[in-house]
Amino acid sequence: MKKFLVLTSIIFSLLIINSCNPKEETASNKIVPIQEAPVVETKQTDPQQSWKESLLSGKAIETEKDIKSIKLIIEKAVENNRLDELQTFLETESKKEKVPPQILFGLSLVYGRKGLVKEEYKAIEKLEEQVKQRPGIVFNLSLVYGRKETLKSQIDKAEAEAKALLQGYISVKSTPEGAEVYLDGELKGKTPFTTEGLGEGSYTLELQLKDYTDLSKTISVKAGKTTGITEKLTLIPGSLVINSDPPGSTVLLNGEEIGETPLELNEIVPDKYDILIKKERYQEQILHETIEPGNIKTLNVKLNSSFGNLSITNFTNNATVYLDGTKIFLNYGLLPGTRNLNNVSVGRHDINIQKEGFFTTSAKIDIISNKVTSINGNLIQDTPYNTETFKNKLYLDGHNDYGEIRYSSKLNLRSKISIEAWIYIENLSIDSNVQDVWGYTSSRPIISQCHDGSTAGNYTFGISSNDIYFVFETIDSRYTCSFKFEEKRWYHVAVTHKFGNGSGIKIYIDGKVVKGIWVDDSGNRISGDGLPASNSRKSYFVGSYDPNRIKKYFKGYIDELRVWNTIRTEVEINQSLYKEPDSGEKGLVLYYNFNNSENNKVVDHGGKNNLLLKGDAHISN
Repeated sequence: MKKFLVLTSIIFSLLIINSCNPKEETASNKIVPIQEAPVVETKQTDPQQSWKESLLSGKAIETEKDIKSIKLIIEKAVENNRLDELQTFLETESKKEKVPPQILFGLSLVYGRKGLVKEEYKAIEKLEEQVKQRPGIVFNLSLVYGRKETLKSQIDKAEAEAKALLQGYISVKSTPEGAEVYLDGELKGKTPFTTEGLGEGSYTLELQLKDYTDLSKTISVKAGKTTGITEKLTLIPGSLVINSDPPGSTVLLNGEEIGETPLELNEIVPDKYDILIKKERYQEQILHETIEPGNIKTLNVKLNSSFGNLSITNFTNNATVYLDGTKIFLNYGLLPGTRNLNNVSVGRHDINIQKEGFFTTSAKIDIISNKVTSINGNLIQDTPYNTETFKNKLYLDGHNDYGEIRYSSKLNLRSKISIEAWIYIENLSIDSNVQDVWGYTSSRPIISQCHDGSTAGNYTFGISSNDIYFVFETIDSRYTCSFKFEEKRWYHVAVTHKFGNGSGIKIYIDGKVVKGIWVDDSGNRISGDGLPASNSRKSYFVGSYDPNRIKKYFKGYIDELRVWNTIRTEVEINQSLYKEPDSGEKGLVLYYNFNNSENNKVVDHGGKNNLLLKGDAHISN
């Protein structure tokens, strides 16, 4: 009630201050000028009686003259200082059941003179109703409506100013913006937001925004003041659950160790995180995850072993393997020719496979967790055998394949002999049902004139899996050198021998002398100096002893087969590794380069002893 009385007093004061000058009329109150009729003054003894007669006895406002007359009454009351009495009279008349329009019009003018804006407005509102009900009234409605709007504006302004003096405000900002603002439980708007005028007192302010924790606080409002509120909202915490296989793995969150799996973390500030999971002997994993407000992030991580396995296929026997510069020792694999190395650390490694006489294989390998990484370990022979120079070669499949050379006295060498050839061994094994030759179970002849049981042969040059030999048939003796041959690689072999001088024999492999001994058929050491009285005059064979009697054959390739009636020096032997000899070279009695053949006949470039191919023997390039 007290606030209402104060408000009424303030409004009344403002209306008086803002009222128009009683002696001045606004444009909206002006009436179209008319010619004034002379006013006949009469003696008035009772002002109220005069007012009554003028305002009540006259017709309703019918002309502009009637309006002028009412204004003159007001002016006279002002001049005679009797405006209050006129006001009382008009207010009394306005309360009657039927009120003439001139009474209301006159009352509005009195209120206007006295600056009673609100009262004037109400009188005009009542007069407006009279005008609408009496179409015959001649009245300048612009006077009513224009004055009414002016008064309304003044009243609203005064009320607003008075109200502002009695109310306060709340201005709310938030980070982030867009939070809903509730005042005493009622939604008012979204931040940034300023309330309408509020009465003095305490209010409950609440801010709500998706993904953020609700905020609530009590705000005190004071009249005429604005209370500013700025709040930083907090994201709703999230949760993180980490499981790993294997369990017991260490977890680092943004570089900080926070525990071991299985791990559950609550109240995590929503954000982006780097999560590292590691365990000894396993590859660590780094995950980039986003924790959402109010959500549970579950991670199921499988760590891969930090070890894998290495398998080397087609492994070259006796090769040495280096892994990252360190020599390693391999295990035999289940498959033939395979070597394995287990528990190799995951990642990229340098591997080198080496063997003397072979090109080194170097590679980078990637070891993958719990998987087998394979590499081909078949080394390529580093040999003077040149496929560009030595083009074609003789191929024998080891089964009844051979070449035959008709007997020639030039090949029946009884003093000095040198034999050279390139050989490529495909397979060293031999049919176990075939009889042995001089104790050799896997003998592979290169060139031979074998004895026939009654007449001594001249010579045989060949290999087995474990040695290379030169057989001197005349005295049932052989010179043998231990050497472990390997399949699927080229060798250059040579022998030089002067008969009657056993100590003068030399056998070469790839240009290097290999030491050996003379033995008889029983393996007893002998001097190897004897010579036969005569020799067989049978054919010589390439890749066989004697296909009619002993079924042992060479399997693989033979090239650059040469027979000399001289002793070749070590220098000459090594030179022959790289090039072909001249066909007319001194001492060359037999030479097949296998580049010239026709109708299963290979040309002899050392003499006239052409080679006849038998079985499936053929020239290969």
